[in-house]
Amino acid sequence: MQLDLELYREEAQVEADVRISYIRIAPERPLHTILFIHGFGGRSRQWRYQIEQFAIHNEVIAIDLRGHGRSSRPGHGYEMDRILADIMAVLRHCDVNRPFVLAGHSYGVAIATEFAWRYPERVSHLILIAGAGEYSILPAYKVMFRLPEALLRLLQPVANRVMDASLYALQELYLHNMRQWRGWDKFPELKPKTMVILGNKDRVLPQSAFERVAELVPEGSEVINVGVSAHMVMLERRDAVNRAIERFLEGDTAVPTHSRWRSDAEAAGRGSLLAERPWLANYETAVPPTIDIPRLPLTRLLDRAWRRFPNRPAIRFMGRTLSYRSLSAQAGRFANGLLSLGIKKGRA
Repeated sequence: MQLDLELYREEAQVEADVRISYIRIAPERPLHTILFIHGFGGRSRQWRYQIEQFAIHNEVIAIDLRGHGRSSRPGHGYEMDRILADIMAVLRHCDVNRPFVLAGHSYGVAIATEFAWRYPERVSHLILIAGAGEYSILPAYKVMFRLPEALLRLLQPVANRVMDASLYALQELYLHNMRQWRGWDKFPELKPKTMVILGNKDRVLPQSAFERVAELVPEGSEVINVGVSAHMVMLERRDAVNRAIERFLEGDTAVPTHSRWRSDAEAAGRGSLLAERPWLANYETAVPPTIDIPRLPLTRLLDRAWRRFPNRPAIRFMGRTLSYRSLSAQAGRFANGLLSLGIKKGRA
């Protein structure tokens, strides 16, 4: 299911000057709530393939950490306590009260591990992808992070080509969080059901650092080594990663996730979607039972459409075709004409 993820973007005000941006898709009666956390210099859209796959039957939330993506980029608050407080604020904003699935990638593994270690009652399943118990960065970054803020701002346009974060924010995150964090003693104490996903050609850290995570997580945890993949394994081998997550969430069952809602509905009987809407039994497996419609004004949808598909047909009527660009332009001219006549909302 291909989605325009930006239509599902929301914000949570976590401090007076800080907003955390996140993508949230919540179909009717989701099986799970899944929260995705990106790594150092990343953004929520790095999870796009997982969002599209799992949003069919689950509430999916993918956040931009402060300083990253479309979240605010303040000059403070990059300690682990503050990052975890941001996550809590997003959960409250989304009214997530039941235990949820928590997935982290790269340094997001450290954040996810810390959250699950401190608040085990909040997490039902923990998914750790390409992470370690401590993190180092390339020598060039260490030199750059010694530079004053003014120089970092001058370098920001160049950095924007390869990363989705403020250099100053990364400097603060590294100095006050990343280089201090140690998780080796926390992995064995994790309470939620845990899965570790590795790539076998990951060169961001020594391979032994990734494999040690798999050795330290509690007995019974699942470990998946995805062949022919490097650090961005959830992008490079998305089908393999998605299948692993499906199996992990559903347990040892022959029923695939994409059809699981039917068997769940049949077993639940009264109150289930299938009991209320028997026509769903005739849907093909790839067709979701419900769709989360973006909660946006129609004008926002038109704006997104003409930016993405300016020359595609928007209207065909009486032998004439109007593109999205033309439709948006004509709607704008009509709106400006109404304003010039003094016509406003609520006034005829």
